[in-house]
Amino acid sequence: MKNDPQVAKVKPNIYYKVGVGSLAIPEAPRKELLNSDIQAGGQILPWGVERVRGPYDGTGKTAWIMDTGIDLDHPDLNVDVNRSISFIAGEDPDDFHGHGTHVAGILAAIDNDIDAVGVAAGATVVAVKVCQDAFPQPVCPTNAILDGIEYVTNNANSHEMVNMSIWGPADSDLDNAIISAASNSIPFTISAGNASDDASNYSPGRANHYNIRTISAFREGDIFAFEFPTHSNFGNPPVDFAGPGENIFSLWRNGGTQTISGTSMAAPHVAGIRLAVAPFDPDSPLDNPVPTDGTINGDQDSNPDRIAVLPSDLSVFISGSSFVTNGQTGHWDAIFSGGEDPFSYMWFRNVYQYPLWE
Repeated sequence: MKNDPQVAKVKPNIYYKVGVGSLAIPEAPRKELLNSDIQAGGQILPWGVERVRGPYDGTGKTAWIMDTGIDLDHPDLNVDVNRSISFIAGEDPDDFHGHGTHVAGILAAIDNDIDAVGVAAGATVVAVKVCQDAFPQPVCPTNAILDGIEYVTNNANSHEMVNMSIWGPADSDLDNAIISAASNSIPFTISAGNASDDASNYSPGRANHYNIRTISAFREGDIFAFEFPTHSNFGNPPVDFAGPGENIFSLWRNGGTQTISGTSMAAPHVAGIRLAVAPFDPDSPLDNPVPTDGTINGDQDSNPDRIAVLPSDLSVFISGSSFVTNGQTGHWDAIFSGGEDPFSYMWFRNVYQYPLWE
């Protein structure tokens, strides 16, 4: 085959792992809650979602989950079944393992009265199955991952998110495929991996591009998750942010819930943040900034990872005109509710009369 002039390269089909650090997962769904997980009626607000200042209303936004699939009829998820797809021979996009559903739940579990709530709650999730259903450790063949990358490149857009909680041996072809997709305005979040090692030794997390964010994991207390069971990789670059990744409560296969650990869990927290702050305006910059709240303690390199969070709400007391008419400009005078300093906010409207304050 490699002597055929139409064949650029022949190489082994490398098998990657999902980024989960704790593999001792029982077959039956379970709920294992921490004191910092908040029970609100029948729904849990997991500590990780709260730490990143969630939940945020993700309704109308879309995330693509490259993983073991998603439980297509999980009652706590909005799954786009029509666009969900499997690149694993003989397996459909449904999740018979649980890992992909857990990732999807962290990112987008619906804000209701059951199970958990996600960072970008209620966002639509699309299953892109690139990992086999092997239990307890799913494996993700390179050919399936490459097919999945091509699929999201052709179907996702710059205001959506692709999450890859996958890691394994360094491979420049895989890195280049993701960088090429990112260059086509597709934003990615990728888990840093769980080898307690420099993330630059592992693909696809070592791929660098302004549309790629590689995520390490921290535990409660903003402590770098370097010990059992999480074993987060480290290193800046390629790590861009840290996300909650230990004892994370989220959804599971067969309509269940589960608590597991790993950089797999950290990545979708940041994917939810980026999805929440992504602009809908097609003329807006693709590299929209991600707010941060300090750095993690105990990082294994000299450049502690930044903790990604959702933006804080700006609460103000406002006085001024209630309406803006065609062609009119003006201002509101406002005082930030947390202090005494005055702020002036300019507004500009040039069509119609529009009520801005009642």
